[in-house]
Amino acid sequence: MLRKILPSNKVFESEAFKKDRQKFYLLCQNLGRSTLELFSDEENYIFCRGAENIPTCIWSKDHINTSILKEIESGIRMFINGTKKFDCKRELFEMLQKDNFKPMNDDGFEIGFLLCEKTIEPLLTDGYIDRPELEDEETLIEFLIDDINNMDGATPIDYVEASREIKELYSSHDFYVWRNNDGKIVCMAGVSRYDSLGKIGHVYTPPAERNNGYASNLVFEMTNKLIAQGVEPLLYTDYNYAKANRVYKKVGYEDRGTLINFSCDK
Repeated sequence: MLRKILPSNKVFESEAFKKDRQKFYLLCQNLGRSTLELFSDEENYIFCRGAENIPTCIWSKDHINTSILKEIESGIRMFINGTKKFDCKRELFEMLQKDNFKPMNDDGFEIGFLLCEKTIEPLLTDGYIDRPELEDEETLIEFLIDDINNMDGATPIDYVEASREIKELYSSHDFYVWRNNDGKIVCMAGVSRYDSLGKIGHVYTPPAERNNGYASNLVFEMTNKLIAQGVEPLLYTDYNYAKANRVYKKVGYEDRGTLINFSCDK
């Protein structure tokens, strides 16, 4: 039976969830939010939303019994507000399709989940990894707005939201840039952490600076820093962006499965 739970609930200690913990980093990173909404039957599935402007993450056991599906569908209906977007395993997504779950839209797309155990050094490029200075903030806000607003399925972001997010990245001390030999910022990326996991995200190179190896060199250096700290590096990618996927695999990231992002209407 679907009920509200706490982040300390026993379901997070189950072998089924522990097996998926890396893949469901998106769920785990929201457990400390003050705006957290967390529901589960304490065994087969978890609904987690950190805030109304981000997708609700649905974890489910592998080979879930079809008798549980109606409970999950009730949970989805309960969460259809805010962005109306959800992330889940492909297996659950296909079960919802097969059951003709009416609120679900025909807009599902794959999110690739990648891990890196050992890096591969990319072709060297000009420049170096650095931390951004305060005077770089406006440039990075522009980068973030362009990155998110040109991403398929992403909720558009305005200047105020982008400014807030960039300030959070600054304060995390896990925010890096790549500067070319003239000192110009040509790529950015940040790290978010949960326990022993570190997710690299917001990897962005402006169009005029692409195909120069800046992103691969930045991700390579950041990944090495995480590994040296005993942190497991991971990232998510949209499989529709073939160039970005090649960047990650060039430096040692490997496919470890997919999630499906989809939306629903009431």
